[in-house]
Parts: sequence; structure tokens; C-alpha cells
Amino acid sequence: MGPTAFINPQVPAEFLAMFGEGTAAYIKRIEVDGATAWAIHGADGEELAVMGDRDVAFAAARQHDLEPFSVN
Repeated sequence: MGPTAFINPQVPAEFLAMFGEGTAAYIKRIEVDGATAWAIHGADGEELAVMGDRDVAFAAARQHDLEPFSVN
């Protein structure tokens, strides 16, 4: 499932990729080797980092001047 799979299909993917670019980070719960982890994605859907703790993921995004949003 791509980063825009949960979005209304009437919204162009190009618009979504630009929305929040350089200012927003999207935090998503994922599973890595059977353990829960938290992926930090840029507005364009690129995975920027993976953290083992949700609070650490949010803090890391803020340390890089990004406003974190949960997508789960």
C-alpha cells in the first residue's frame, strides 16, 4: 500500500506530495522483525527514519523542524 492509498482518490497525488513538504512529517506504526516500530515519512512519502518508540519518532521529527502527524 503506497503512502496515498488512504486518501480520497479524487485528490491528485502530486498535490499530496507537495502538501507539507519541508514542514510536515507523517508518523506511521509499522512492524519490523515482529516488533512494533514507528516510521517517519516526509510529505512526499519518502521514509526518513524508523524509531522503536512513538514518542521518540515525534521528538525526532520536531528536532528537525518538522510538525509530526500520526497516520494510524
